[in-house]
Amino acid sequence: MRASCTPLKAPLRRPERLASSGRFAWVLLLAPLLLLPTSSDACDDPPRFVSMKPQGTLKPSYSPGEQIVYECHLGFQPVTPGQVLALVCQDNNTWSSLQEGCKKDGVLP
Repeated sequence: MRASCTPLKAPLRRPERLASSGRFAWVLLLAPLLLLPTSSDACDDPPRFVSMKPQGTLKPSYSPGEQIVYECHLGFQPVTPGQVLALVCQDNNTWSSLQEGCKKDGVLP
């Protein structure tokens, strides 16, 4: 009886399988890039306030120069009567600053 010492070889992969698995690897490598924030030419959603709400209906986006005017919620009154409570979308796509402009009825400033 004679034993053979022929080394075993791994089966060869088909070339098209290698190519498709390589493409899949690239998809996995590039997929996280799709999750990165993209730059926009509009302001994000405007800030929310406890004592104020936007007048009218909010738009999906605001371009630089557009503004949102706020009014006091029911049960609140302006801290400074006659003051316009507004935010402006700035050129750098951020909102201008605005503090709470209303106080609870009957509360001293």
